[in-house]
Order: sequence, then structure tokens, then C-alpha cells
Amino acid sequence: MNNSEELNTILKNFTDKLVDINNYQSFIKNSTKRSLEFYHDQLEKQKAFNIDGLGDFNSFMCRNIETGEHIHLGYNENSLEDLMRTVQLHNNKQYQWLLVEAYELFEDYIDDLFAFIGFKDHTFWPAKDFGNVSIDELKDKELKWFEQKVEEKKGKPESIFKQIRLKIKTLNLLDKTNALGVDFVFKIILISKLRHIIVHNRGVVKDLEKFTELIFKEMGLAISGQKSQQYKNDILFYIGEFANENFVLLLEYEYKIHEKFPLRTYHDRLGKLIEELASYAILLKALSERYLSGMVNWEKMMKDPEEYKKFFASSDLYKYLRYS
Repeated sequence: MNNSEELNTILKNFTDKLVDINNYQSFIKNSTKRSLEFYHDQLEKQKAFNIDGLGDFNSFMCRNIETGEHIHLGYNENSLEDLMRTVQLHNNKQYQWLLVEAYELFEDYIDDLFAFIGFKDHTFWPAKDFGNVSIDELKDKELKWFEQKVEEKKGKPESIFKQIRLKIKTLNLLDKTNALGVDFVFKIILISKLRHIIVHNRGVVKDLEKFTELIFKEMGLAISGQKSQQYKNDILFYIGEFANENFVLLLEYEYKIHEKFPLRTYHDRLGKLIEELASYAILLKALSERYLSGMVNWEKMMKDPEEYKKFFASSDLYKYLRYS
């Protein structure tokens, strides 16, 4: 396969898995809707017949390792309102882990992409990434060797993004100025930090101020800068509060645009974040393809004088020299 086909394969391996995650999200959303409708109907029946009663009762026990005796640790009495709230919290927890999966797949994609570019262009990586291997030895290395080196690389994915932005200057522009109006440097950092909170702290943000400061620091942005409030608002959009705790909130959000108008707007928090990961992956693939294509053309020019003449004749430098 040529470079374009190889890059398409790497991208498709990632996006196919995002399609599956999107399907899981749809299934969870519909399952949640059915559960809420069921408990709502039960609640209406209780009200209609003036019945007071529990919706559910659960107890929890374990066993003593030394004696084998059962130890009762506690129980929950759940009203139907409690169960409806639990359904939504459970929905959010499931969404949290879909985001974790999507982001970790994204990191795998970045690894695969970086390995492939390094395999094709030995000048793309910083020299230290090759270890003790000389530049002359690299031509004999298979793609698997480059993948292993990426796996061992320190400070990922930040160190990979830093190198890509160093070698592909266009990315620095498109990171912040693009047709979607998204600051992708901010969004990738935000998603990575949300993922960290979900994996290591049950999705609970213990100190929201420190969490915000961490994101700003990694972006290299002053916490009180000109655009800081907009970034803070964007962060807060993914933070909810329950039982006096801040947590990563990924449920869908719907609200009226204005009290006097019946129009409503809908925000799919999780879906939007995953969509942005896909968009950024596609951009990286396109820029990588252009980079490698330019490298191939340059190699042709170095080997074939006719190719060099064609390039030089069509360049602005030639026009300048000819007419000045």
C-alpha cells in the first residue's frame, strides 16, 4: 500500500471504534429513557391511588475471612424518585466510561500515526527517540520497531503533539483557527483531564479551582487572561454537582432559547467531545499525508534533475529571478 492507503487504514481502525462507541451511547440513551418512563408511570400510579411505598430495597453483605460468617454492611431504601435519579446517575457513569474509551483509542491512534510517519521519514522524530540506533541503521528497521519505540516514548501524548506541531507548522494555525471554531489544543487537554478524573477519582472533581488551573497551565494561558472566562465556562459545561460533590457531567442537555419562544436547543455533551476527537484525527491524517507527499516529491527532485527543473520553473523564486 502507498502512504495514503496506509494512513487511511490507521485512521479507519480508530474511527470504526468510535462508530461502535456512538452505537453504545445510543443504546444507553434509549435504555435510560425506557427506565425513566417505567418509574414515572409507577410514580403516577402511586399518586393516583394515594399509595405510599418503596420503589426498591437493597442490602449489602460480605463474609468474614476467618470465620466465614456474613457481615451486614448496610442497606438502601429507594423511593421511585430515588430510582429515577439513580438511573440518570448511572447513565452519566456509563457515558463517562465511553469518553475514557474514546480518548484512550485516540491516544492509540496518535501513537500509530507518529510511528508510521517516523517509519517513512527518519527526520520527523527527534534524534533521542531512536535511542542508540544510528541514522544509517534505520533504513533496515520495520514498522514494528518504530511502534515499539513510540510505546516507550516518555511524556505522551504531549511530547508527540509537540513534535508534530514543530514539523507540521500548519497544525499550529488550524489548532485554533478553523471552520469549526474550536480551540483543539484546549479541547484535547480538557478531554484528557476529564478522562484522568474519571479513571482515578470516580469522576469526582475534588478541587474545581485546581482542576481549572491545571488545564490553563498546560495550555500556557493565564488564569485571569482576556479569554479566560470563556474557557472557564467551557470547562464548567462538563461539571455537575450532586451530594455536595462536583463530578464530570456528560448527559445530554436541553433548554429553551428564550421564555417567550417555544424553540429549544439540544446539546450532546459526550457526542460532541467524541465527534471533535474524530475531526482532529482526520485533520492529523490529512496533514501527515501532505507532509509525506512533499517529502516524496523532494526525494524525486534530488534524484532526478528533470523533476527539479519542473519544480524550479513553477516556483515563485524562478519568476522573481526571471523578471527582476
